[in-house]
Amino acid sequence: MPVNLNSLVRYKTLDKCLSNPFIKCTIELLIEKCSQSISDSKGFTTTVSERTIREDIRILRSDILGFNAPIVFDGGAYHYSEKNFSIFNTPIYQKELLIDIQNLLVDNLKLLDNKKLPYLLLELSKITGKNVSKALFDDKKFSSENKPSEDSSIFEKRMPNKYLEERFIYINKLKNYALHNQNKFRNKLIPNLFKSLYKKELFSWELIFEGISN
Repeated sequence: MPVNLNSLVRYKTLDKCLSNPFIKCTIELLIEKCSQSISDSKGFTTTVSERTIREDIRILRSDILGFNAPIVFDGGAYHYSEKNFSIFNTPIYQKELLIDIQNLLVDNLKLLDNKKLPYLLLELSKITGKNVSKALFDDKKFSSENKPSEDSSIFEKRMPNKYLEERFIYINKLKNYALHNQNKFRNKLIPNLFKSLYKKELFSWELIFEGISN
């Protein structure tokens, strides 16, 4: 699975760039921005290779992590072809992926200065069934007194946003059309549409990206 702390930082940076209609996202700019983000994360200067950025773009475009980002290359620059698209709005359906992310965050806990992170891990553990050690809360910065209030908790953001609601409506219309025109489709298409429609959202990438923010 192409997920490590550096890759998550890069995905987050690429999304920020590609979502900004006021900058020209050449490969050189993306290398510069991602190199800066990784340097800030590590605390020392480092450079991301062009090959790494191109591989990141391939992953963002694909369904490997569920992003399916509509990235196009036009006029020497990359951008999203869909207005308001962001990988932050992408749901996570795969339990195995959540387990990988949970393990990754635990391994890198000391490198991340985010007081919400242990509570993010606890939320993940409820879904994955993989327990999180209470020792995570021994550190003063992760003490219970720093726990976010219920009203401001990032975990209240689980409901699908407008983009996901629009996609749900589209799939539902497609399903209804297929049901009323079964003679035009192969029989196996109908079950696939139902499967796509009723996939269960387990978590949101938005919460993961918030959890790695320093």
